[in-house]
Amino acid sequence: MRNLCRRTAAYHSYAEQANMVAEAGRAMTAVTKRIAKLENRFGMAEGTPQILMILSHSGWGLALDQDTCIQILDESGFLPTGPGIGIVNLLKIPMDLTAEELRKFLQEHGEETNGVRPRTD
Repeated sequence: MRNLCRRTAAYHSYAEQANMVAEAGRAMTAVTKRIAKLENRFGMAEGTPQILMILSHSGWGLALDQDTCIQILDESGFLPTGPGIGIVNLLKIPMDLTAEELRKFLQEHGEETNGVRPRTD
């Protein structure tokens, strides 16, 4: 393979080789720009806000609304961090808790809401 590259290079003038390098550089720049656009779109680029997906029962039914639950998880340090998509799973929270019990549950067991875990029961 190395000999083929040497032979190919021998057939191209310096100007042709410089043009080929410049063209490859433009192609890499295009690829880099496209990747940056995708990172921005999906919230993975530095400085873009994270997308937070919240899984909950339809009709809700918990003593506190979702915004309050998310605020409690955030204050307790249990919200996913980092770029991209974070998932908060509120599906396994007991439905029969009062507002104060729910607040305490989220503060103590908030780590269990971070992400999606397989069922164990």
